[in-house]
Amino acid sequence: MKRSAQRTLALPWAYRLPGLCRTCQLRAFASAPPPNSTPTSPPKPVYSPPPRIKAWTKQADEDDFVPKILGAPIGQRASPRPLHEQAPIAKLSAQERNLESRQELVKELSKSYFRDRTNTKYHKGKTFLANPQIFKPGPALYFPNIRGTTLDAPKVLSDTTSVLRGKVSVVTIFKSQWAVSQVESFVGKKQNPDVHALLDDPRAQLVEINVETNYARALIQRLFLGNLKGERKREDWKNYFFLREGIPDNLREAIGYINGEVGYVYLVDENCKIRWAASAEAEGDESQYLVKGLKRLLGDVAPASS
Repeated sequence: MKRSAQRTLALPWAYRLPGLCRTCQLRAFASAPPPNSTPTSPPKPVYSPPPRIKAWTKQADEDDFVPKILGAPIGQRASPRPLHEQAPIAKLSAQERNLESRQELVKELSKSYFRDRTNTKYHKGKTFLANPQIFKPGPALYFPNIRGTTLDAPKVLSDTTSVLRGKVSVVTIFKSQWAVSQVESFVGKKQNPDVHALLDDPRAQLVEINVETNYARALIQRLFLGNLKGERKREDWKNYFFLREGIPDNLREAIGYINGEVGYVYLVDENCKIRWAASAEAEGDESQYLVKGLKRLLGDVAPASS
């Protein structure tokens, strides 16, 4: 019996796997294939914002922050257009509007509530230093279209692009009285009379954007509209904007308006391009940089027709 079993095992068919062809049987007894030696592609790097964006969105635990010169142009790449020139947008359903509102709310809540207030302790909220020279027109980017009411029409939404086109503009953005005092260090009649002398040119103008999203403070502002009008010429009322819903985050980042608690100043040419910018209070020769830039842009614009 033992010899019969040995004779059976010696036969080739004794090692066959049931139901498999000869090729499959050989593959089953073969050793495992060597590991794939083909080099795998490295993982895609995680997006990292440019250094200047990192500086603007600085966190509170970086105590060594020092503002640096702006360097590269800021703004949006697409030329801005007033609302009446934009293509009509398809109406959203109620469900789509609710979803969009929830997404915006989550985005707002995910941000640090005290980000702006915390960042004010760094150099009085200064996020960047102004360039000594204006940006060249080629690489310069555009100031976005922003809609708000004005001193001239407090119940009607107006477009900033309609005001900026065709003139050299000094644009200021501010929220609190502290921010007002900061922009005054650049454009105040007492602080920088040279700028006001240039703004008397009919080809130049001052455009002021008052951002106030707090309902109670907005009501208080309405009580003092008469004071604001009395401090300005009648023809300048259309250049004073009120923004009750704020500036969208994507536009804020595009123009460097990161810290909403401080003031910002922009020099915008007749084509709505940002040629120079400054943040917070004027330091060193920054206010004179604005004067030089404004002179340069006025020199490039055709004389006003009489």
